[in-house]
Parts: sequence; C-alpha cells; structure tokens
Amino acid sequence: MLHQLKLNSFKELENHLRTCIHWNSTENVGQYDTVGITTLLVALLDNLEMNTHESQYEDLKEMLSKQNIEFLKQLIQ
Repeated sequence: MLHQLKLNSFKELENHLRTCIHWNSTENVGQYDTVGITTLLVALLDNLEMNTHESQYEDLKEMLSKQNIEFLKQLIQ
C-alpha cells in the first residue's frame, strides 16, 4: 500500500522527516526502516556532493549540530 503525505510547506516536510518513526515498518510501532531512511540520506549526500561548491562547506557545516557530527562519525567508523 502506497502512503501519500499531504504537506503544505517545506517546514512540514522537515518536521515529518525529523519525527516520523513508522517508515513502512514491519516491526513494532516505534521502529522504522533504517534501510529506507539511509537510502534517502545517501541520495541527499550524493546530491550535495554533486551540487555543492567547496566554498559552501563551512556554511553547511554550521547547520550540523555537534550531535549530528558525532552520529555521522559513529556511522562511518
């Protein structure tokens, strides 16, 4: 079954992505599809890599919290 979201703004999309825990889960409520969400993350990283100039790195880095950076470090180690 395809679930369609009806969102009215970028902020609503951002909030949904930040707080959604269902992601077509086959597990108990509260679990989510880590493969699905990681696939989206990889697609976004690919897009950033292709479309971001090095001069923008510092500005983008400032958007990441220390917690975000630590999580990404743990993820890739």
